[in-house]
Amino acid sequence: MNIEELIDIVKEKTDNAETAHELISYKIKQIPSDTIKIELPQKLEPILIELSKMDKVKSDAFLNYEIKPRFGLKKYEINGYSKIVDNFRKKESNSDRKTNIKTFPIANLEGLVDLVVQDGKPAFLIKEGNNLSVKFEVEIDGKIFVPPAKEKIPFMLPNAENVINFYEISKQVPDYDLNLFKDLFDYLKNVSELPSEAYYEFIAFWIMHTYFIFENFQYSPIICFFALPERGKSRTGKAIIYLSYRGIRVESLREAYIVRITESFGPSIFFDIRDAWKKALFNNSEDILLNRFEKDTKVPRVNNPDRGPFNDIDYYKVFGATIIATNVALDKILETRAVIINMPQSEKRFETDVKEIDLLPFKERLLAFRTKYMGEALPEVLKPADGRLGDILKPILQVIMLVNPESKNIFFGLINEIQNRKKLENLDSIEAQIIKVLINLEDKLFYGKRSVKEITDAVNEGRTEKYCISSNSIGKHLSAMSFDKARTSNGASAIIYDINKINKLADRYGILSSETSVSSETMADVTEVSEVSDDSMMLF
Repeated sequence: MNIEELIDIVKEKTDNAETAHELISYKIKQIPSDTIKIELPQKLEPILIELSKMDKVKSDAFLNYEIKPRFGLKKYEINGYSKIVDNFRKKESNSDRKTNIKTFPIANLEGLVDLVVQDGKPAFLIKEGNNLSVKFEVEIDGKIFVPPAKEKIPFMLPNAENVINFYEISKQVPDYDLNLFKDLFDYLKNVSELPSEAYYEFIAFWIMHTYFIFENFQYSPIICFFALPERGKSRTGKAIIYLSYRGIRVESLREAYIVRITESFGPSIFFDIRDAWKKALFNNSEDILLNRFEKDTKVPRVNNPDRGPFNDIDYYKVFGATIIATNVALDKILETRAVIINMPQSEKRFETDVKEIDLLPFKERLLAFRTKYMGEALPEVLKPADGRLGDILKPILQVIMLVNPESKNIFFGLINEIQNRKKLENLDSIEAQIIKVLINLEDKLFYGKRSVKEITDAVNEGRTEKYCISSNSIGKHLSAMSFDKARTSNGASAIIYDINKINKLADRYGILSSETSVSSETMADVTEVSEVSDDSMMLF
């Protein structure tokens, strides 16, 4: 039996909400419409009990739009049946509550696969050894913990039985992980237009990495979709987030909400915002966006200033898988923590609507994938690139080596593309212009120093007065680039002309080394220059 046949068996076992609603409608129609009203409560009782398991909006809809017209009931009679449903609901709630024992809602536990739904109620799916168990409550240090109420959970819950069945399948089918990856790849191609095939693979692996994010990784790359309106950013973001671990979509950056939901659930979040950085600044939540890529980072908030030192500030964890869709470019610092995907203009027409409920079978398979490797170390790999890019992409490489090592070459090709694009973008920066000026000034080197004024004049050459950059600003950029400060013989601000540093910066900013690297003769000249005394080292 192949995996497709096994998946079909699992789907046949699913009692989803739509089937349950059809069953209730069917039961209502089995009661003769001319039943005398004195007998009706008894005949309706099993149905009313079923309605009590739904939320009030849905149960009232059945009462008003199916039961009322079928039996010709008055409004006051329907109100009476609504009260009966409420009473059944209260009884069910009371029976679940232990006498004299307070329960505490929680969404994260040791060994927890995820929150799931069982018999219409939230439950814990816990891995114990190689087995899975469904629990409605757990006791820890004498306290009883329960899942949050269903209406308090911001993402749809997978079916417990289905996850368990898929987990058993994952142990029987050798290519379970690879088939899951391929199915994610195919689904993404059917709902979105991305720049190249490599991006579909990258995102499929990114989705899979969200299911290990807290146990296995120190970093997580932010995905940023940046393009003009109507390029499919929101559609693509929704498809990805509804497949991700505890994925939610938000259209605001209110700091209180983001902080609390991250503390409570640790969700993957899709920020679908026109100008994400401007909105972050407006809501004082820029530190939240900047720190979501790294585990163990915390953001401070002064919640109780009246309590005095040490008790007035709270610290919140904000780490989590993140997607951003924006029409306006992000802050440069945030961009270093993200993979920027420029959405192309698509000529395809995507007929399939992206709905969270339709993606639950995928999430159930992904949770089985998570369960399979819980408690195990993922493949160890070296960082696939230098600097922060290597940090954020290492988790993706680990998942690739776990699921489909053959994708490694495509992944490294994508990394080269990202690095080349960054270098091209860097060429337009003020730092790149300063480096070019420093290289062009090498023939005029005097005692291993270059004055800030001379560098500023060269940078401003050809600029109109309106667009000239001040010496103070150039000095700050030189300082940020780690050039040592000095003074010229006449006391003017200067830098130490560090050849190795210039060549490294030239490479980083994509300035061709063959055109720009400083000659070995100049290096020899500079190495013979005596060190500048501490007294000459002054701030710009």
